[in-house]
Amino acid sequence: MSHFQNGSIYFRPINYIFENCVLMNLKSIFFASVLFLGMACQKVEAPYELSNEKWAHILADIHISESATQHLSLSLRDSMVVLYLDQILEIHEVPKAIFEKEYERIKKDPAKLKVVYQTVTKRLSELKLKKKKEKDKKQQEGKDAKNDKVGAKKK
Repeated sequence: MSHFQNGSIYFRPINYIFENCVLMNLKSIFFASVLFLGMACQKVEAPYELSNEKWAHILADIHISESATQHLSLSLRDSMVVLYLDQILEIHEVPKAIFEKEYERIKKDPAKLKVVYQTVTKRLSELKLKKKKEKDKKQQEGKDAKNDKVGAKKK
C-alpha cells in the first residue's frame, strides 16, 4: 500500500490526524457530559428545620446550663446536663429527635456554625449586660432603702 493514494502523499497522515481529532473531541464531549451529569445529580441539601435564630437561642441556653453545672460533681453534672437539655428543648418547642438530627448536620457545616455562634455570642453578651443592670438596680434599691431607714431614725 502506497502513501500516494488519491494523488496525495499526505492523504493517509491527514486522514489519521482527522480520525484522532474526532476521537479526541468525542472523548472530550463524553467526559464533559459525564462531568455535567455528575454535577447535576449532586444531592441538594434540604434546608435546616431550625432557623439560625432558634439555634442561637437553644445553644445560648445550653451554654448557660453548662455554666450552671460546673460546680457539680462529674456524675451529677452529666445527669443535670441531660435534664437541662430536655427542659431547654421543651421551652423552645423542639422535639429531641429533630434537635439531634439537626445537631449532627450543623456540626458538619462550619459556615452555618460560624453564623449561628456569632448570634450566640451576641445573645450571651446581651443577657450578661441585662443581668448586670438588674443587679445594679437591686443594689441601688438596697442602698436607697438603707438610707431611708437611717433618715427615719434621725427624725
